[in-house]
Amino acid sequence: MGSSENYLEITRLNSELKKVESRIDTLKMREASGGDFDILMKIEKMEKDFSVEYKLHLYQL
Repeated sequence: MGSSENYLEITRLNSELKKVESRIDTLKMREASGGDFDILMKIEKMEKDFSVEYKLHLYQL
């Protein structure tokens, strides 16, 4: 995998991470304004089940 492919993959993963973080923030705001137990469970599930892993290989020619 070339460095440009790594960059594209990292960019894609960062974008997905921002979406998940935004969703968690939205759920936290809803919960803080009188949300229900369902919302708390969604927040906990998203925070516990989400993970991102990637490898970066650098080659010097």
